[in-house]
Amino acid sequence: MGENGLPGCLHSRKKDVSNDYISAMTAISKSYSQYAKFMLAYGIGARTQKGNGGAVEICSMAGDFVDPYIENQDELLNCYEGTLQSIAIAGPVNYKGIVKFVCDLAQLDFGTAADPTNIRNYYVLTILMTGIIDDIDESVNEILRAAELPISVQIVKLGDVSESDNDFGTLIERTRDSFKKCERNFIDMHDMNTYK
Repeated sequence: MGENGLPGCLHSRKKDVSNDYISAMTAISKSYSQYAKFMLAYGIGARTQKGNGGAVEICSMAGDFVDPYIENQDELLNCYEGTLQSIAIAGPVNYKGIVKFVCDLAQLDFGTAADPTNIRNYYVLTILMTGIIDDIDESVNEILRAAELPISVQIVKLGDVSESDNDFGTLIERTRDSFKKCERNFIDMHDMNTYK
């Protein structure tokens, strides 16, 4: 799950009001359901404790870092709804933590495989984003680390924010050249408005 963009937040909790996050999560979970055995659902840009502190770098939408797995679309949407009820949307919105987390998981698989063809898992990090990345330099560095690992990064742009007001374009441009040598489509961006 991506960040919230704070002003003009797309995480609507009103009944019968369209929510781009729900639409995107539904479409993504359907797309991967025939290939993936499980999903890891995390949020960023949220304050998980009462008070006025900053956002945590990463929080498990399943409510458990030790067992963060979600088996299907219904469970994913239930976890999303439960997360919205238990957190306060807050900044800063940092992506380094979630990218590092996925890179570390993939590094475990990659590091134990004597032959890269024996790697058991391939990771697809799907980021839903609406606006600014507060740690763009650190996030770019982590994404560049993923080039040597069994990971692809898919960014789904939500809302009506223009490219000039959204850091996804900067993220793509600053990582694209480094991955021209990759034998896979390592990083890509999709505009949810195209698929509605």
